[in-house]
Amino acid sequence: MSSPQENNRKLLQRALKLPQVSDGMIQGKSVRLILKKEATAEDIRRAEGMPEITINDTTPRFEDAFIDLLGGAGTSESPLGAILHTVDGTPGETVIEAKELTKKFGDFAATDHVNFAVERGEIFGLLGPNGAGKSTTFKMMCGLLVPTSGKALVLDMDLKVSSGKARQHLGYMAQKFFPVRQPDGRAKPALFLRGLWPAGPGAKRKNHPHERSLRPEKASPLMRRMRCRSVLNSVWRWPVR
Repeated sequence: MSSPQENNRKLLQRALKLPQVSDGMIQGKSVRLILKKEATAEDIRRAEGMPEITINDTTPRFEDAFIDLLGGAGTSESPLGAILHTVDGTPGETVIEAKELTKKFGDFAATDHVNFAVERGEIFGLLGPNGAGKSTTFKMMCGLLVPTSGKALVLDMDLKVSSGKARQHLGYMAQKFFPVRQPDGRAKPALFLRGLWPAGPGAKRKNHPHERSLRPEKASPLMRRMRCRSVLNSVWRWPVR
């Protein structure tokens, strides 16, 4: 949906107030709306207060249905929430904490004195536009980046001081992360196994099975096989080769 009379931000705010709309977002040059079950595009076009709009049907996505199950925007009632149980955390027990967390690249501050605390059982997310520092913060909280200043704590362990021990309690799934388009089989795992590689010029790698098993093969076929093997191993009990 778009309008020649109103910018997308105002158009979205107006649409979210309509009873026919479950949720919406700005997508490129248009506004994407999730309509309630009985609503139609014509209902939106004729809604009171709506400017002249161009509106077209689009292919639904998985997240559209999920957001609708959550109850959409502006409501506290969720069919999904009604059937799910809550996780009881320990009151006052902080398991993840950022204290004045700052990361600078030269003069540029990617994150600037970030503070937050996550209690046990809590689901915590970072929201913000591109360049806000979400990924940088997350990498510091996982021990993949060293903070310029401040602390990243997991179970009261400082990732800058005890990163190996703290990372035993972490799980991290990288997505669209690696800067090299087609790294070989050694490059990407090296980032996650970097505790096995000593730092400094002339330092020698330890003779670990991880190093011996890697070959300079391009990532595309290698990663496809690894993904397929991982899925199959989770289905069958015997190793898939």
